[in-house]
Amino acid sequence: AVIFLVNLAGYNQRMFEDPEKNQMIDSLELFASIANNPMFKETPLFLFLNKKDLFEEMIRTTDLSVCFPSYTGGPDVTAALDFLTNEFHSRMTDQSKTLNVSYV
Repeated sequence: AVIFLVNLAGYNQRMFEDPEKNQMIDSLELFASIANNPMFKETPLFLFLNKKDLFEEMIRTTDLSVCFPSYTGGPDVTAALDFLTNEFHSRMTDQSKTLNVSYV
């Protein structure tokens, strides 16, 4: 199995290594490179979106659209989590493959 862990609060944070890059965008790019690697074609994927408590606080004051202009759900935590889950799933070339997602 591949376990991929992402900081939900990263949608409004920059990379330490590259201050020009958003943490969530970097996570999506890294996820895509792993999820679409032929080596993991038959490997189960688990996505853990962590720091949900911080995300719930942040989404009230900083809209997810700062990172994703197409997001229109406002401060609705469920809408935001669904949107992010779909963003990760959409990066998978094999859309029939199951992505197991947990919010922690």
